Amino acid sequence: MSKFRLFVYFAIIFSIAGCALRPAQKTEMPVIYTEQTASAFLSDIENLMRYYQMLQDKKPFELQWEYAYAKHHYRNDKNAENRFKYILLVILPNTHFRDTSLALNLLTNWPEDIPLSPNLTSFRKILKASEERIKALQDKIDAIKSMERQLFRGKIPQ
Repeated sequence: MSKFRLFVYFAIIFSIAGCALRPAQKTEMPVIYTEQTASAFLSDIENLMRYYQMLQDKKPFELQWEYAYAKHHYRNDKNAENRFKYILLVILPNTHFRDTSLALNLLTNWPEDIPLSPNLTSFRKILKASEERIKALQDKIDAIKSMERQLFRGKIPQ
């Protein structure tokens, strides 16, 4: 049995179990982001920001499904907005699939055959700069942790 089928079976089982455990008085329907839900008048940046907000509102199981879908469909997509959706997903904090290095790689090595609007070009530059700062700070934190470990072990770096 393929991993995808196994994933679908578990998704169905957890969905049914989750529906059975939900209180009856709540009738809140989750919002599923599709191209139809985004207004035709919104700019590409607004659509991406709405997508990012939608990601922040999702539960971990929903994020895992979104990640699996985006990894398969958006990572190498020729549509700039879809590639940005994947990048926004992998920089989402507090997730096990967060990968700053991957996001930086995707932003740095942007395919030349994928055109960007001026808004998306600026957005790409801002995201890249932010992720570079985050990576630099994480590297500094890791270096400090390494120094602390060495001090506890009695080894003082010279």
